[in-house]
Amino acid sequence: MTGGRGAYRGIDRRAFIAGIAALGVMATIPGCAKEAVIGTASSDAQDTTQTNAPFRTGKKILNFAINNPASIDPYNCYDSWGAQVCSLLFDSLTAYDDETDSLKAAAAESWDVDDTGTVFTFELVHGASFHNGETVTASNFKYAWERICSPRTNPEMPSQVAHLLSPILGYDAFVAGRANELAGVKVIAEYTLQVTLSYPYADFLLLVSHPALAPVPEVAMEFNSFYPAPVGNGPYRMDGYWIDGQFIKVQRYEDYYGERASLDAINFLIYKNTEASYLDFQAGNLDFAPMPLSDLPWQMEEEEPVVQVTPSPEPQETNATEGNQSEATEGNETNGTEAPEANETEAPEGNDTEPAEGNETEPIEDNGTNATDNTVKAPAKRSDEPIGADYRISERYRLLVGPENACLYLILNNQDGFLSDPRVRRALSLAIDREALMDDVYNGLHKAAVCGVVPSALQDRVASRFAQINAQEASDARKAEQEAREANSSQTAQNATEGVNATVNASEQVNSTEPASNGTVEPQNAIEPGNATVSNDTDTGNTTLTDGNDSNTTVSRPSTLPVVPKSPIDVHWDDLRYDPRAAILLLGEAGYGKRELYDRAMLEYLREQREIALAQDPENPDLLAAMEEEISFDSPALNSPVVILSCDTDADNIKLMAEVARYLQDVGISAGVRNMEWSLFFDSLVRGDFQIAPMSWIAEYPSADVFLRPLLQSGSPGNVARYNNADYDQALMVALATQDERSRLRAFQELDMLAGEDMPIVPILEYCHHHVVSDRVLSLYYGRDGRANLETCTIR
Repeated sequence: MTGGRGAYRGIDRRAFIAGIAALGVMATIPGCAKEAVIGTASSDAQDTTQTNAPFRTGKKILNFAINNPASIDPYNCYDSWGAQVCSLLFDSLTAYDDETDSLKAAAAESWDVDDTGTVFTFELVHGASFHNGETVTASNFKYAWERICSPRTNPEMPSQVAHLLSPILGYDAFVAGRANELAGVKVIAEYTLQVTLSYPYADFLLLVSHPALAPVPEVAMEFNSFYPAPVGNGPYRMDGYWIDGQFIKVQRYEDYYGERASLDAINFLIYKNTEASYLDFQAGNLDFAPMPLSDLPWQMEEEEPVVQVTPSPEPQETNATEGNQSEATEGNETNGTEAPEANETEAPEGNDTEPAEGNETEPIEDNGTNATDNTVKAPAKRSDEPIGADYRISERYRLLVGPENACLYLILNNQDGFLSDPRVRRALSLAIDREALMDDVYNGLHKAAVCGVVPSALQDRVASRFAQINAQEASDARKAEQEAREANSSQTAQNATEGVNATVNASEQVNSTEPASNGTVEPQNAIEPGNATVSNDTDTGNTTLTDGNDSNTTVSRPSTLPVVPKSPIDVHWDDLRYDPRAAILLLGEAGYGKRELYDRAMLEYLREQREIALAQDPENPDLLAAMEEEISFDSPALNSPVVILSCDTDADNIKLMAEVARYLQDVGISAGVRNMEWSLFFDSLVRGDFQIAPMSWIAEYPSADVFLRPLLQSGSPGNVARYNNADYDQALMVALATQDERSRLRAFQELDMLAGEDMPIVPILEYCHHHVVSDRVLSLYYGRDGRANLETCTIR
């Protein structure tokens, strides 16, 4: 799944990925079409009286800032903010938990996969209901999926998520209108759903965790009334209608079949930009909001507001304990000056840790009448300590800045005459200083791309999965070895008992009242407690235990946590480095660039190579003679290219492309920037009427397939780069069908490397989120998929 992310606007700096996810049905822009079905259009001013009204009820209600979603109906759930709401209203067959990195049962309590890897049989939870009381059955899933794929559901607004179901048998015929049903989706019994795929697809269980693939009741047939107020089967239900551009309210569904949600209700308040929502956060009207890049703490001077928001702890003793986070000790986070020694054991009167009456850190009962000022004056952070948390808030850190499974790329039109040459595409990548872009455009928040198509946050998960798989195999091997040893010991003991009378001399027989010395057989290679030493063999992954009494007595076995490399394959595209000279030479090799730039770069390169050769062989007479002469070479005939960089009107994208244009000019490519309204920009990508454009992609579930298939597979509508590589396509299908997880992960990494040789798209950055959380919130996890786990969120 892909989805729009980032700044708050109708379609933001990442939102055009949503449309790119529309495989084959891209004529209508959902952001334009949905006002017809959502009753109330927004005004520029936020109606805070209406949206904040539920806070005055005294219930546990969270105020959560979002961008205006494209859809909260599974039919069109393609952007991240829509998925945030949709995931609360609906349960799909499975659920992926980013925090525990595990796939869990959801609407399906169990499943079975046949030996071919193409037939999946799901047994649904019995008795689960929709929010209108109807029972959730297998027929609801079949109807929901066919509703998404059918060209008749809403011809004016085709689903942008239909491609998710493309692996299912009969998909092509159904979406083309040549069949009356999805042939691969069968209702076997009331609670049994069988899905047959056209080809083996090992990550299908992850795919069906997507909120867009949830069931819908029959009332969904009334499209215009269902779209703004969908009826789902999840832990929350709609409270009224989605008021376009203003708010979406949800309340806990008390008859939910699963674990009861902790919050009574959630207000999703819709803002047009980050600055507006952050001002509301500072005023105490929001519990979760994005922080403007310009206000990030590492951009601030001392005594400016930062987001280490003062927590609301339980009342504490007046005496501060050693190491208290609020203590003004040397190097303390909340005080940049050294405190008197006496302060280490006793807090002076008026110390911030004192829960004085009316103090801002007191728990609040009613956010509507006792709004907390979330702006806290505090010195800047120490450079050697974290500024915030990655994914889970704490009492100390209220800013979340963790890396996401999301990237921004420059999409290169591979069918363009200039860009069709892989040498040119590699040169463009080498010309760009990504580290500088992170500071100049994004104020140091995001990370320069260092891997390839798949972001490093997801690559880290791959490394973790390899470690888990290896550890499990080691555990299984130890278990098998222990069972074999116990069986062997049992047999040895039996043999010893049976032969004792034949082997013991009568005069040396042991008194029957004393334990027989050979009646108990010690385990082979047993080690006496207290005398054993352990050494790890990092090459073999084995642990050697040495008997302290006999240096020659050892036992080797797989270690509990085998030494595992960060990744079995070092996924790294060499041309992601900044090397303008290499870019100029590559362009020249392809017949492009400026003569003076090429000559200078080639001269520097040849001189450098001669110096390297001389350093290795200083007595070589030919090299010494060459030093007396000027290096000469034949300059190729070069064409000076002109390229147009396209983008939408988002400020970050305009600034990014202006910087990219400057880098390209530095290597001899004349470049200009053309920005346009989003729908026009999106249409240009679909039609292929562009040369270079920015595009973002975020994974809603943790599979490299989310990036490698839609972005680079030949014929995929998500492949707006028009990349066509038969070897890549063949390797992709093999990877998708590989059932062994370790082999599949390796295959995905090899695919990433294969793409790097052609550089069909240019990775620029890997996103990190930048959200602040109020001190009303006790616990909250915000994942790599760009969604907050609001089902488990708790507040005061």
